[in-house]
Amino acid sequence: MSNKSYIDLYGTYEDYIETAEQFDQSLFQDVYFSLYKALSSILTKREHKRGDIITVFGERGSGKTSLLLSFVNSLMSAEKRQKFMGKVIGEERCKRICGGVNFSVMENLDASMMDSSEDIFDILLSRMLKRIDKCLDDEACEERKDGKIRYDILQDFDDIYKIHQQIKRQKSVGSEKEILDGYSSLSALRNFQDSLELNRKFEKLVENYLNKLFDNNTMWGEQQNYLIVPVDDLDMNSENGFESLEQIYRYVAVKNVIVIVAVKYNQIMQLAEKNGYKLYSESKIRLNDNKIKYIYDYAKEYLAKLLPIQNRVYMPDMVVHQREIREKWYTKEKIGENEVSEKTVRESILFKIKDKTGMYFHMCGESMHILEAESLRELRGYYGYLDSQLKTVPLEEVIKNENGRER
Repeated sequence: MSNKSYIDLYGTYEDYIETAEQFDQSLFQDVYFSLYKALSSILTKREHKRGDIITVFGERGSGKTSLLLSFVNSLMSAEKRQKFMGKVIGEERCKRICGGVNFSVMENLDASMMDSSEDIFDILLSRMLKRIDKCLDDEACEERKDGKIRYDILQDFDDIYKIHQQIKRQKSVGSEKEILDGYSSLSALRNFQDSLELNRKFEKLVENYLNKLFDNNTMWGEQQNYLIVPVDDLDMNSENGFESLEQIYRYVAVKNVIVIVAVKYNQIMQLAEKNGYKLYSESKIRLNDNKIKYIYDYAKEYLAKLLPIQNRVYMPDMVVHQREIREKWYTKEKIGENEVSEKTVRESILFKIKDKTGMYFHMCGESMHILEAESLRELRGYYGYLDSQLKTVPLEEVIKNENGRER
């Protein structure tokens, strides 16, 4: 953590999106550095056969969503992302790695808002289709409105969606009889769909999809196009959050796709353990300590596979680092930059109390806080306000209790 970090709390009470220019003095500066290091490592190994998953771990309310959105937004501007990455890995290395790199950033997918009937892969396909429809219909893409090009990529979407629906139906089937019902054995086998085929088709779709979005009359080998998929709060979806994570690993994380997941570790671990307990859900085997430990180890190892350890970054601990945080405090009478001052978090909170209530507190944080009133009327007003907010002890009882202790 740097010696001085800044957070702007003035009039901001929801997700706060920082620009790349603010990363240097951000509260999350170290996390941005770690994210860009992970990104540079991915871009360096361009021979990857699979996609990559970057994980942001943090507690509830630690700022994961704000950081996630700020980071992916910074990737949209080649100039801004290269400028910051140059500070992280060096300008010369950045030029070699980032030359010819394009990022298509999908809208943040908040998994906590997903209905139990919704499917994360279907949602992603739908968003990609809407974007490619707009691209194909755009007047600026007139040369790409060739009928065969349009047919081929839309047919790819159709094929992948059909395969995925068939796989879901196969998973929900309860018996072999239902699989073969209405089919001969060979017919059922011909209609059988597998995840590997879906994985291959989606990888090809991503390649064609990115080529359409970034078509600049260059060959595929001369540029590197990536699809960025931000996913937030998977762990908050208790019904199918872990199943969605498995889908991301199996289907979405293909070549030239970078998925960025923001979760709380303990909660996603609990979902992984819950998935492990399914191994025994239909049996009458009593779970002893050995089996419980086996499920825990299984869940931990499986999670390490789905969310690779080398691509994990961690949010800062507010309790530990709050003394290093400064707020840019704007006065009501702000005229120019001279009216802006810096305050610590403690000072900001106490000044906010002073601004709203007129009550002053010791700025150094001593145990005794001093209320300073300018008149007796003001002092009585403060006590009236406190009486309306808190249950106070009458003065007579205080004196009586003090006298009792003295005896």
